[in-house]
Amino acid sequence: LGFDGFFDYNGRETHDTAAGGQTKYGSNVYGSDFIGGYQIDSKWFVYGKVGAAHVKGIEGADGFSKTALHYGTGVQYEVMRNLAVGVEYTNTHAKEHDNRLNNDNTMLTLSYRFGQLHL
Repeated sequence: LGFDGFFDYNGRETHDTAAGGQTKYGSNVYGSDFIGGYQIDSKWFVYGKVGAAHVKGIEGADGFSKTALHYGTGVQYEVMRNLAVGVEYTNTHAKEHDNRLNNDNTMLTLSYRFGQLHL
């Protein structure tokens, strides 16, 4: 079990609108997650995460500001004691009035583990 904090910059891209036009916008997303996972063997770790994210629209989505569910999954490989590399997918889907921002992110990760809490 663990937790993380994150900031995702989702660059400005051109998107189709429901009215048939196009607009350019992006978003900044930040928040925190609880993480739970399973150690497959001494090197591999798979996990899921769930938390809250604040989504703020930029450029064509200025004024959009909403807190929403953030979730994801990933896998890590321990390259040396306490240092792991991995791949992760996360999603945040925020809706405010008739506007929606859906952020699907795939990333490479580098993680440092500070140790285990023994209860």
